[in-house]
Amino acid sequence: MKAIITKILKSILKKTSPPKFNFELSIDRPSKEQQFRDILHSLIKKEHYKNFFFIQIGANDGISFDPINSLISEFDLGGLCLEPIKEYYIQLVSTYQKTKKVTCLNLAIHPINKKIALYKVDSEYLKNLPDWSKGIASMNAHHHKLSSTPSETIKKETVDAISFKELIQNNNIKSLDLLCIDTEGFDLDIIQTIDFENISPIIIVFEHLIEYQNIKQALFNQTITTLSAQGYLIYLGTPNIIAYKAR
Repeated sequence: MKAIITKILKSILKKTSPPKFNFELSIDRPSKEQQFRDILHSLIKKEHYKNFFFIQIGANDGISFDPINSLISEFDLGGLCLEPIKEYYIQLVSTYQKTKKVTCLNLAIHPINKKIALYKVDSEYLKNLPDWSKGIASMNAHHHKLSSTPSETIKKETVDAISFKELIQNNNIKSLDLLCIDTEGFDLDIIQTIDFENISPIIIVFEHLIEYQNIKQALFNQTITTLSAQGYLIYLGTPNIIAYKAR
């Protein structure tokens, strides 16, 4: 793990090209969360410039469990925040109502379907459950079982969706500096749909959830291989990954 972190930090300080990726899976302890945030902060600080642009998929309310909310404020970042759950989207809009450079969209990302079913904790039960229960909405109808959330608290909601390609085209996005994904189990599927020849994010942040066996090992390996082939450095944390492509 130290070797992987060192590679990232060296590229920040020396602006060298990414070395060949040598895959090594290592799961951090939860206490490493601050280390993850420090690395993300350093990368954004390094890459920050006037027209820095981000996309956040699965933004929730823009505050809860959000790895980039404080960075958006600190660096005055512009971008798109997507949240498909209606009640969370309304809260998201409220969070960024005074931020002119952030646009909120009530959408999910899916490569084919224009409507998808999400399974979330019914709001009437949230007050009796841990705070993180608000963040477990997923396309997987059984996702809540990984956290031992009672099935009777889960509610199905049908939401609008577009493909990642359509999102890029519809918003006339020519370059992307940061892509942040948190979709509770669908992150890797989204990454696999990215046309890196047309849009290549400098920084990608996503969940892997490999330790919870919420994704297939083959898809995880394929995603890491894809990012490696594109020249990304990889930081494997718990449960997030940072992929960084030095310019």
